[in-house]
Amino acid sequence: MMMKVGIEAIEYYLPEKCLSNEAFSHLGVDQSFMKEKVGIEKRFISGENEGVSDMAVKAAEKLFGSHNIDPARTRALVLCTQNPDYVLPTTACIVQDRLKIPKSSMCFDVNLGCSGFVYSLGIAAGLINTFGFENVLVITSEAYSKVISYQDKTTATIFSDGAAATFVVHDAHSSHFVSFNFGTDGGGYKNLIVPVSGSKRQRTAETSALKEYSPGVKRSEENLFMDGHEITKFVFKEIPNSIKEILQKSNIELHSIDRFFFHQASKYMLESLVKRMNLPAEKVYIDLSRGNTVSSTIPIALRDHYNNGTNLNETVLISGFGVGYSWACSILNIQTSFGGS
Repeated sequence: MMMKVGIEAIEYYLPEKCLSNEAFSHLGVDQSFMKEKVGIEKRFISGENEGVSDMAVKAAEKLFGSHNIDPARTRALVLCTQNPDYVLPTTACIVQDRLKIPKSSMCFDVNLGCSGFVYSLGIAAGLINTFGFENVLVITSEAYSKVISYQDKTTATIFSDGAAATFVVHDAHSSHFVSFNFGTDGGGYKNLIVPVSGSKRQRTAETSALKEYSPGVKRSEENLFMDGHEITKFVFKEIPNSIKEILQKSNIELHSIDRFFFHQASKYMLESLVKRMNLPAEKVYIDLSRGNTVSSTIPIALRDHYNNGTNLNETVLISGFGVGYSWACSILNIQTSFGGS
């Protein structure tokens, strides 16, 4: 990179309402399996009138308040979500107004899921290097609950709503990025999809009707569909290669990485990935107790782990992957605590 760009601070917001594993017992969900194998104990659900912009604003306000950051410092806002408040206008514009970010700022949405945080960091770094912006606010905010059927145990038991705000800066003292790499395989797009949700097909009474596919799996074509088996195959195929490529690109040996932060998809998936890659288990962060928050799992993990000034001066690798198929990795040198005052 032309200049050192990194993360100054991270904060996140989770809605008040949450559902325990017991809430899905009527769907035949094995509670011990969910906790021990999948790793999820509860998932957070946004309120009936709580949208992506509301969660984004709450996360950003926490960031600004806890770290004494003036919103006027923001030169660009990158808001990553797949469930915006409206098809139009752009949700980032709504958030800009509510946060009182300067009107001279560049603000736009990024439509990506579980790879979205790393993609958005790459975009932020590019904006700083290309246009000379001093600071970029990255917000990941997702409300999969709005498109999930809570009669479908394959998705309702997995995903949580939430938002994370990350302040990316041109600052040699920040936790700076070493490198990025990205990947896409659109051939797998049908394996994680809301079939009727955009311009391709129009909503009708038929598309909104619930259909039972198997015991505990009932959804409409307007609900989220996930083929977990195919998603897992994709992860095992692409992510080890992606990590190998970024290490070679960065001239860094695998053993020199102090900690790995993967997208928190499922405990089983991550533990299997660790074994396949022969990674030291103690170096891999795994905590799905609050559910899969999609694009916010990695910033939440970073915030929780580096929240009090401990474990600094580490070289870490972050890797996001999922819907699209889409994936991205970055290597960072952690220099600063992400916790607030």
